[in-house]
Amino acid sequence: MNPLVSNRCAGASQRAGRERVRTFERTAMERIDEFLRKHRITEIEAIIPDMAGTARGKIIPRSKFESGESMRLPQAVMMQTVTGDCPDDGTFSGVTDPDMMCVPDPATIRLIP
Repeated sequence: MNPLVSNRCAGASQRAGRERVRTFERTAMERIDEFLRKHRITEIEAIIPDMAGTARGKIIPRSKFESGESMRLPQAVMMQTVTGDCPDDGTFSGVTDPDMMCVPDPATIRLIP
């Protein structure tokens, strides 16, 4: 969940908060879908910077992105150093290396060559 959304909903009832999140996500996806149609996009390159500022992510087909299936990345990816090494003791990501769910942000969508 986007931390900005959860902070905005902190004072509301839990049900109202969930509805606001669903509305925000629906509105965001409508804006993204409009952009994808307008520019006839066939693949989505989802990028997130790690702790060292290196771009990490994945490329997925538009159909998979639009299916609503959550996009996940291992938390350990965010802890990699510029050389690709990770902390050995699991201090930051735990020993199980769980996935994090990525949420699209329509304000960051761009065309790339």
